[in-house]
Amino acid sequence: MKRIDFSKLRESDIPLTTGVENNSGVMHVTRRDVCQAMLYVANGSVVDSTGDAVHARTRCRRLE
Repeated sequence: MKRIDFSKLRESDIPLTTGVENNSGVMHVTRRDVCQAMLYVANGSVVDSTGDAVHARTRCRRLE
């Protein structure tokens, strides 16, 4: 599994991740194994959403 290098991200970058989650909406639109898209805010923080809500996270363990 590749890890996101937060030192290379800039504000407004959109990191894409793959995994075992079944997010057919993102996978359908990208036509790839991408299952999650996030917005990089700054200082290791991302904003992402689940089926339940929008979340602001700081260097989530699953991303490192």
